[in-house]
This record gives sequence, structure tokens and C-alpha cells, in this order.
Amino acid sequence: MNLTHEQIDKMEAGREMDAKIAEHVTKLQGIGRVYLTKGIDCVYNAWSDKPDEGNLYVSIPHYSTETVDAMRVLEHINNNVKITLYEPNDTPLEYIDMQWYGGKWNVVLAFTANDEERFGGTDKELSTAICRAALKAVINE
Repeated sequence: MNLTHEQIDKMEAGREMDAKIAEHVTKLQGIGRVYLTKGIDCVYNAWSDKPDEGNLYVSIPHYSTETVDAMRVLEHINNNVKITLYEPNDTPLEYIDMQWYGGKWNVVLAFTANDEERFGGTDKELSTAICRAALKAVINE
């Protein structure tokens, strides 16, 4: 993924952020290519990566705007995402910290107990803060 932490911090909540989460974090089963339809909904073709093949289009969850969907992102990271801190070992998620401070949510995903690798996201909406932290953990600059 070619996003920087700064670009993620500036990314608005919405269907484009949801698409990034679906492609790079949760990696929805069968996901080939994501389509923004009329700029309103975000779907993927579970059967093919070509829009004219197959008819199974599935709506991507509203990860960045719905807290319930954002919690699924955290569950996925907790169960499936590991980052490489020291070759050849992969490090699982150690803890998640969510705090309301200064009028916004601060979410931190830490992959070691001594905070060697922490990825944070902030926003006035909890779901968006979770998505920002998740994207940063996956791109792991």
C-alpha cells in the first residue's frame, strides 16, 4: 500500500476509507477489486475482479462510520494481524488502548508490551480513529 501515516491522518471517513480497510486490513474473503458505485456505496465482486463477470456484489461494511463495523476491524487485527519487528518472528497485537481526550478519540494498537511498535489514530468519531490506527499498522512504515 502506498499510503503514508500523514495521508491516513488526513483521510476522511467514508466509503474510500472503508475500501482501504477491506482491501488491506480485513481482506474480505473473495475480495478482488473494490468498486465505488455512483460514489454512494462501496462493493466488491466476490466472484471475479472484473465488473462484467459474475453477479455477486457484496456491500463493504461501513468501517469508518459505524462503531460496530469498526469493532470488527479490531477483532480481525487481534486474531489475524502480525507485524515483523525482528526477523524472522512475527509479533501479534499486545494491546488496544482507546481514550477520549481533548474532544477526540485516541486509539493505539501496540504490538509489543514495551511499546516498541505502536500505531495511533485520532478522530472525534471512534470508528474513524480505529480505522486510521489499523491502516497505519498494516502499512507499517
